[in-house]
Amino acid sequence: MRAHLGIFVAFLLASVASAQVSAPDPRYGGTYRFDGSEEDGRRRVRSAIEPALARMNPLMRAIAERRLDQSVPVARRIIVALNGDRISVRYEGEQSRTFESRAGHPRTVEARDGREARLTQLFRDGHLEQVFEGENGRMYNVFQLAEDGRRLTLEVVMTGERLEQPIRVQLPYVRAGG
Repeated sequence: MRAHLGIFVAFLLASVASAQVSAPDPRYGGTYRFDGSEEDGRRRVRSAIEPALARMNPLMRAIAERRLDQSVPVARRIIVALNGDRISVRYEGEQSRTFESRAGHPRTVEARDGREARLTQLFRDGHLEQVFEGENGRMYNVFQLAEDGRRLTLEVVMTGERLEQPIRVQLPYVRAGG
């Protein structure tokens, strides 16, 4: 299974390197609210985590489930602000956080577990992306705006050498206020 993960990560990195980086897309600017209950969001996250931990011993699995579940917050609201080449993404919920940087320029941020991670925010192939790189792996937040501009899907992909397979979860949002 590790061979499959290695192949997936190599493919993902190759696609990242070859993907088309573009200027910030102003259509993404705005406020989005989660389209569902918090319980529904947590259920989506937990069901995405389970297959990646299937072969771990029960003790390690319980610890990993808790840590991974905490790594993917289900924000009640997401606010995207764009100003020139600056991207700001605010997640509002139980623990609100804002990430701001110049597009394509990595910066150090504090992860939820208190450790440092390197964040790069950019627009690539028509999507807004956040890439968090830490000592235990990577987390990709890929925002896909629907053609009508009303719906936003946040796909979270987590990779790490201890995971049997990447964790993927999609969280639906709708544009607020109109």
